[in-house]
Amino acid sequence: MRTREEQIAALASEFVTETGMGDGFSLMNARAHILEAERRAEQRVRAEIARDSERLDWLESGCCDVRFRPEPIADTGDADVYCDIVQHHMSNPKERVIGSAYTIRSAIDAAREVAKFDTNYTDNIICPHCGYEDYDSWECGDGEDAFETTCDRCGEEIGVVRHVSVSYSSKKLEADND
Repeated sequence: MRTREEQIAALASEFVTETGMGDGFSLMNARAHILEAERRAEQRVRAEIARDSERLDWLESGCCDVRFRPEPIADTGDADVYCDIVQHHMSNPKERVIGSAYTIRSAIDAAREVAKFDTNYTDNIICPHCGYEDYDSWECGDGEDAFETTCDRCGEEIGVVRHVSVSYSSKKLEADND
């Protein structure tokens, strides 16, 4: 890989050849192009780092883990490796694969898309904006069936409906011998 100065000299030489303008102008113009390219590359790297941080934060807040599994390639004896995002729940099935892909980034992104729309009849309140799961959902709403709350992670307002399921148990009573 060439150094910045080598790249600038090569680009300046091309400018002189193409435009016929003096060496000083070409050198200044080449330097400006190289610096702009470096700035753009740095911006792309910073943006990808920010997206990776968001992915990791989402994994952490969503009670998920990452698992790799082999996927056999038909009759070759070889296998591709897939990445699964597994979310843990208190109700069955306790482990649910919510995203799967060849790469960790793609699997997390797929899981985040599923989670964005999987906010109905869940064990806890899940923010439809950022996917945060509030494990203290039972404390929200002052016992109301429908209420509004604010996400503890992203600060967005959320409309919530609490679904209550009632079940009963019974047993035989012992006969009174009086």
